[in-house]
Amino acid sequence: MFTNVLYQVQNIKVIDASALVSALNFCSQTTSLVVGNQSGLVHIYKLSGTSCETSVHFVTKTKNE
Repeated sequence: MFTNVLYQVQNIKVIDASALVSALNFCSQTTSLVVGNQSGLVHIYKLSGTSCETSVHFVTKTKNE
């Protein structure tokens, strides 16, 4: 089961939603796939669990909250 969770920060406009992938990361502990593009948009794919589960991660240049 794939759960696509997409978060965008308010007041940030995405100029090109079809921008090329610039970062890709997989976490085996949480079975999550994170894909970032050149526009700064980040997609988080939860590869297991239920569709009722949600989580939010705020990523900046210096830290992950």
